[in-house]
Amino acid sequence: MRGLLAARGRFPVFVAGAAAASLGWLLVVTLTALTPGEARERRAAPELPVPSVRVESTTLREVSWTDCSVSTQSVPVVVYGTPAGYRPVVTELAAAGSKVVTGSVLAAVAGRPIVAVVTDAPLYRDFTVGERGPDVRAFERALAAAGLIGSADEVLDAATMAAWRRLDPGADRVELDSIAEVPAGARVAEAKVDVGDVVTAGAEVLRVTAAADYYTCPGLPPDVDLEVGSLLLEVDGEQVEIDSLVRPGDTEAREGEPSAGEPGGVQVRPKGRAVAGGARLGVVSADSGGPVLAVPVTALKTEKDGQSVLVVLDGRSRRTVAVTLGATAQGLVEVSGEGLREGDSVELFGMIAGGVGG
Repeated sequence: MRGLLAARGRFPVFVAGAAAASLGWLLVVTLTALTPGEARERRAAPELPVPSVRVESTTLREVSWTDCSVSTQSVPVVVYGTPAGYRPVVTELAAAGSKVVTGSVLAAVAGRPIVAVVTDAPLYRDFTVGERGPDVRAFERALAAAGLIGSADEVLDAATMAAWRRLDPGADRVELDSIAEVPAGARVAEAKVDVGDVVTAGAEVLRVTAAADYYTCPGLPPDVDLEVGSLLLEVDGEQVEIDSLVRPGDTEAREGEPSAGEPGGVQVRPKGRAVAGGARLGVVSADSGGPVLAVPVTALKTEKDGQSVLVVLDGRSRRTVAVTLGATAQGLVEVSGEGLREGDSVELFGMIAGGVGG
């Protein structure tokens, strides 16, 4: 009985405690609850900064590159005449792979040699003692470079004739039929006949090849500007000055050289440098000519009247600046406008690349 009374005494206390706890939670909920307006603000997307970029000072240049290769000259050695009274049989042929220098006997028909002369000047006539002219000088320069005579001038003298007779025994003149003009650094590529074969005038007996003094650069657009000033030549990563070029449609390529008339092909000769190593040709399609103010093209906005403008940001204020456009390269455009300065923050429009901001 006493225990029942004690339990009944504790019950009001428990009820009072539970009521107090409920009132406490109600107070907490009341104090922390959001008003409808506050809830809408919480649900609204956070205000993001305006996408922007800085105006920069840079040199704009747009270059399209194409790889070039070292060209190979291929020169046929042809029998232009055969000795009268002799059967035109091939009696000598230079071995494939052998080096060709001035004085090398490339072939012989009925004992009459065809002698290599390293020159890029055209030889077009026979020479006798006393002959003069720039072609004589070119011929003598080739002999002098090979150590066959002491010096060169524009007069073919007895000493030069004597040196030639050591290459073409019994000759009373330097006959064009006994000369094969070849480029420097040539080697015998392949024989077209065998020793003992009978040949006729005009027959090719062998072929020599050499690295040309130019690069061949294919794959250029047909409407590209190929003026030297609009081209860049890099060899092994170093910019090299261009001496000359043969463009598509030109007919100046020498016999045996690849034709520059092939679509998209161009021959480029470097200035003061041997043709060797990896090369590439760059076609400059845009060039600002020096540092200019530039922004991404996505920073431009076009007004209803067609005027291009930039929106310059200065804290919370913004102003519109009309701009004049210049060169375009690498996604940037040259701009100039009143009050526009390097470092100004301008608004970006359109697609924004990640990490862009000002």
